[in-house]
Amino acid sequence: MTGTKQEFLDRMDELRETFTPGYLAMLAICLTIADGHNAQLPAKYSRGDCKRGIRVLRELQKSVRNPMEVEDAISLIRREWLHRREHEDHH
Repeated sequence: MTGTKQEFLDRMDELRETFTPGYLAMLAICLTIADGHNAQLPAKYSRGDCKRGIRVLRELQKSVRNPMEVEDAISLIRREWLHRREHEDHH
C-alpha cells in the first residue's frame, strides 16, 4: 500500500474514533465518488449520528466549488442510511 493510501486510511480511522459525524460525512463522500449505491451503514451508528454527519456536510457545502458533489453525499446518507435505519427501527 502506498504512503498516501495508508495516510488516508489512518485519517479515516482517526475520524472514526474521535469525530463520528466527520467520519460518516467523509465515508458518504468517498462512497458517492466511487458510485457506492446501496452502501450499508455499520449497525453501530444511529440516526442521530447520520443527522450530525449531514450537518458536517452542510457546513462543508458552504466552502466548496461544486456544492452538488456534497449534496450527493447528503442524499446518500438520507436515502440509504437514514431510510434503512428508520425501517430497521420499526420492525
